[in-house]
Amino acid sequence: MENKQDNKLETIDDIAVLRFLEDEDIDLTKTEGGFLSLKIGEEEEYKRIALQRAFPLSRPNEYITIREVNDKRELGKEIGIILNIEDISPEKRRLIEDELDLRYHTPVVLQVYSLRDEYGYIYMNVNTTAGKKNITVPNSSNNFIRLSDIRVLIIDMDGNRFEIPDYKTLDPKSVRLLETVI
Repeated sequence: MENKQDNKLETIDDIAVLRFLEDEDIDLTKTEGGFLSLKIGEEEEYKRIALQRAFPLSRPNEYITIREVNDKRELGKEIGIILNIEDISPEKRRLIEDELDLRYHTPVVLQVYSLRDEYGYIYMNVNTTAGKKNITVPNSSNNFIRLSDIRVLIIDMDGNRFEIPDYKTLDPKSVRLLETVI
């Protein structure tokens, strides 16, 4: 009888290896289609990559994973990790930051005009750094996340994120409305 595990292409040792990439290791470029591509040395080239933050809230500039994107636009294997984008040259860092901004677009809430709780949803009319928005949030503590005593992350019903770095610095009406749900 054949052991299925013997047929695996990668061993646990292959999978568990962390590869840390530094500025001099990587060459990043934008493709004609606007995607990010990566070249490592003379032998490794990835036509399309995706970047992910390992700790998007607590350490957004650290531990950035680089993953291959396959022909079906699915995430493939992990190529490596950038420990801190502050250690990357300005041109490459700009490409990394632009890509991360697209993936983790999180407008900051500047003002709450209205808020109502109806049928298990919180309906909010807010002003953000991306303009005025109507946000619908399932009424659950999983969707109003207190990251600290003052910092709040709101996740709407479509998975969009909105941040309030310090809700206590908002105008009095906004603070009063928010305190009913956080």
